Amino acid sequence: MWAKLSETFSVFFRRLPLFAAIALSIWLPVNLATEKMIRLFHLGDFWVYVWGGLIFGPIVSAATVDVLDRLERGQPAGYLDAMDTAVSVWLTLMLTSLMAMILSALGFVFLIIPGILLMIFFTFVTAVVVVEGLGGMAALARSARLTAGRRWKIFGANLILVLLMLLVFAPVTVVMELTGTIDGFGPSVAFDCLTDLYAILFTILNFLFYWDARVEEESAKHPKQFLYIEPLPQEPRDA
Repeated sequence: MWAKLSETFSVFFRRLPLFAAIALSIWLPVNLATEKMIRLFHLGDFWVYVWGGLIFGPIVSAATVDVLDRLERGQPAGYLDAMDTAVSVWLTLMLTSLMAMILSALGFVFLIIPGILLMIFFTFVTAVVVVEGLGGMAALARSARLTAGRRWKIFGANLILVLLMLLVFAPVTVVMELTGTIDGFGPSVAFDCLTDLYAILFTILNFLFYWDARVEEESAKHPKQFLYIEPLPQEPRDA
């Protein structure tokens, strides 16, 4: 788990300009529009952010996964290719993510633990939609199968990222409260963009778990054949 977290941060910082371009090219205009709507129409923050995340979040996460998939396959990864992939799977991923959200929410309504379990089961949904081309219930079922045997690690690693997020951004929130800038238009947009950029870490982490699951699955389907190779003849040594 710790090794996976270390790899997550390593990938994030090595490709930070690309990930920042993907995140900010979507979230900066969205956050600007969101803050403007909240102030003009006195809308509730929660529902505005939920709908914004549901509509635009899949683009950012799909583009990020496309970059990671290309890197794992040794292919060049770039902004335009990632965005092209994200747009092509946007509708499928949005609807599949909505299904996952509804099922997880129902789990939380009845009991908290089923909701947490369903969230873990659906951790790989974005990767399954982008990499494997599945959608709907097929993608949800596929994600649930791939998480088997590593769910505690997925939960623990994501929990650590959440705690780190609180550790980093809680003091910033306190400072903004004390200085009276938390309600400012510019500071609010900047804060939202920073948290959106941090969220890329969750996508990277869960993709790395997904890739390990795929490698393990392929290894089980096609076990390595250990062949006996006759050693090369040795040249006679001089006496």
